[in-house]
Amino acid sequence: MQEYEHLQFLTNPAYNYASTANHAFNHASTANPAFNYASIPNPAFNYASTANLAFNYASTASPAFNYASIPKPAFNYASTANHAFNYASTANPAFNYASTANHAFNYASTANPAFNYAFTANLAFNYASTTKPAFNYASTANHAFNYASTTKPAFNYAFTANHAFNYASTAKPAFNYASTANHAFNYASTANPAFNYASTANHAFNYASTANPAFNYASTANPAFNYASTANHAFNYAFTANLAFNYASN
Repeated sequence: MQEYEHLQFLTNPAYNYASTANHAFNHASTANPAFNYASIPNPAFNYASTANLAFNYASTASPAFNYASIPKPAFNYASTANHAFNYASTANPAFNYASTANHAFNYASTANPAFNYAFTANLAFNYASTTKPAFNYASTANHAFNYASTTKPAFNYAFTANHAFNYASTAKPAFNYASTANHAFNYASTANPAFNYASTANHAFNYASTANPAFNYASTANPAFNYASTANHAFNYAFTANLAFNYASN
């Protein structure tokens, strides 16, 4: 496992992304949180895309270098090579993620809901949770996940081809993920905040929100996201190329 910069949380929960090469993101966030391809107030993001689909984020408010400073759960994301992430969280539910080679994650959680992740071969995950919301993960071949949750918010994950995820959630905020071709995600949410994601060509996302905070390709609510995709796997929210992840805090 390659060692990369470990980020410390600034707030609870804070998303702090340190980007590396190849579609990694560098996030600096601030408040509420509001997102815009051009930064807007509270929290304002100023996104400047660099070469190789990497994003450089500059925030205008405190805490800086925080993807989304809101109350729990807190995530601290540090990207490594090959789109792998190194996570360390301190809040509830807390996740401690150590990335290994080939997009594999090694999870150890310290808070509620706690996750104990043991990584198996071929990007498969073996999950054993100890607190709620509990997940029982059985990994299959070729990056496939078999999820069975027992508490809320419960997620039932069915993995499809091409690293795409199929999510059916039963609790709030609920996400229903249907993957399309080329690592694109189709989202339909049933809870607050609700996301309705329809992927378009070249890994770009088309957003239509139905709940508060609402999301749209043009932002309509608070926190509002204004997404402008760039060429070849560039996303504003949380998409990378070739095993991309999309994150949303409870």
